[in-house]
Amino acid sequence: MKALGQAKVLDEVQGRLGRLRPESIRVWGKMSPQEMVCHLADSFELALGERTNPQIRLPLPPGVIMVLALRVPLRWGRNIPTAPVVKQGVGGSLPKSWNEDMERLQKKLKAFCEKRGEWPEHPFFRSMETRDWLRWGYLHMDHHLRQFGC
Repeated sequence: MKALGQAKVLDEVQGRLGRLRPESIRVWGKMSPQEMVCHLADSFELALGERTNPQIRLPLPPGVIMVLALRVPLRWGRNIPTAPVVKQGVGGSLPKSWNEDMERLQKKLKAFCEKRGEWPEHPFFRSMETRDWLRWGYLHMDHHLRQFGC
């Protein structure tokens, strides 16, 4: 399964991110490309422990949700719940300039891929190991890049 800890997968994601433009048309959702870039950077900050979010209750136990989301080989669909602290229009960072926001995302992506050791709890999945976070990172980026046809 693809994860951001794999050099080939990271290169693929970087290439797809490089095709994203401020004028890219969304296939679904409400975010603009620049808001999505901010959302991804904010999400990596959450994973790096630079942002906090209370645990979010879901209808199934966190371990079951995590297995379904990270281990079942299906792409994430549309309208997946978002933690308020990284949601645009709620707690997410406001866009600044395209170049500044892309640079911030690249910096956070790099720090995320290099992180080892202690991880914070995920708002939905709770305790996760490095391999789970790296899988989440790939799936989250894949989901939003597909949102803009990249």
